[in-house]
Amino acid sequence: MFGHGGLTCHVFDLMTLKEILRALSERFAMRIQCVMRAGNALSRSLVAGFALGLLVSASHAWESTSAQTSRLATYDDSGKSLFALSIVPDGVLAESKAPNLAIIVDTSASQNGDFRRESIEIARGIVEALPDTAKVSLFACDLKPAQLLAAGDPSASRTANGFEQLERRLPLGTSDIAAALRAAASSLPDSGDRNLIYIGDGVHLSNLMNAQEFADLVSELVEGRCVVHSMAIGPRTDCEFLSTLANHTGGRVFVRQQIQGLTPQQMGTELSMVALRPVFWPTHS
Repeated sequence: MFGHGGLTCHVFDLMTLKEILRALSERFAMRIQCVMRAGNALSRSLVAGFALGLLVSASHAWESTSAQTSRLATYDDSGKSLFALSIVPDGVLAESKAPNLAIIVDTSASQNGDFRRESIEIARGIVEALPDTAKVSLFACDLKPAQLLAAGDPSASRTANGFEQLERRLPLGTSDIAAALRAAASSLPDSGDRNLIYIGDGVHLSNLMNAQEFADLVSELVEGRCVVHSMAIGPRTDCEFLSTLANHTGGRVFVRQQIQGLTPQQMGTELSMVALRPVFWPTHS
């Protein structure tokens, strides 16, 4: 992540600007998704753009705006020019008082032992920190997504059965994360932002997607105003996959291995706070 004050471009600390822009360019060289987050200490805005043809107009826009409204970072590699543009929208959007949230816990074979225990505790921490007005659903993710809790209030009496099912579920098989994201999104109301929080290693091995299928998934998420946040946890994590989803939808990625001094419950609280922060979805790029 780089930038100061309200100007933040979401390039996560687990990857350099060079690496993330190269990954985005290779996967979606002809696609543009613009998402800006308005928030406080964590972030205020995000626009990730790529394709050489847009670099000229973006550079021109940068020259005509002040440092308080936008920031442009460029990277040249073997004749290919890539850029990341951060823009602050007019005004500040208020935090959501009644967020819609779906939690996806990876229950594949790699998520066992301490990884499984912490994943469930983080999910509990998210639910416990949500306001009473929130609507939350719960999913397990392995070969096929399984809905353990329908969307509703986050009270302990209502969510207890969902977590009991999650704890009884054996960690088997591989993960179809794309199917889980689609199922989680469909479980939430269509109105307003839909926050999807994935907890797992991000290793998508069931129904592998090619570049076009992945691009289609991103388009569905953006069109449905689905914000994808992740807690990367496991013996081996695919942070590039999770970071790409977050960068296109205004979400954030936390990496368990890099977090020190926080309990799983505290990590869950931080994730729930992220879900309360609004995302600005521009309709024109």
